[in-house]
Amino acid sequence: QVTPQVTPQVTPQVTPQVTPQVTPQVTRDKKILAFCKIPRKRTEIQEFIQIKDREYFRETILTPLLEKELITITIPDKPTSSNQKYFTTKKGSSYLNGV
Repeated sequence: QVTPQVTPQVTPQVTPQVTPQVTPQVTRDKKILAFCKIPRKRTEIQEFIQIKDREYFRETILTPLLEKELITITIPDKPTSSNQKYFTTKKGSSYLNGV
């Protein structure tokens, strides 16, 4: 019941603060999804988006994309395989195309 009253007041204050933070993430995610239409190794994706720290990449970029089911792995029964590759799912393709 509070939302209809609060939203018009809060939105103009929050939008300028949040938009610059979210836009680069969305752009980055879309670049990764386009790049991973062909299965790619983690190292290839990292090099493509120019992030050197493996843990940072895994925790802040790769895991969220996997959790959102925008990408998936090629060897599900061996998630830590050195031959593991990642590719864009149908859901990821829809997200990429703005559907």
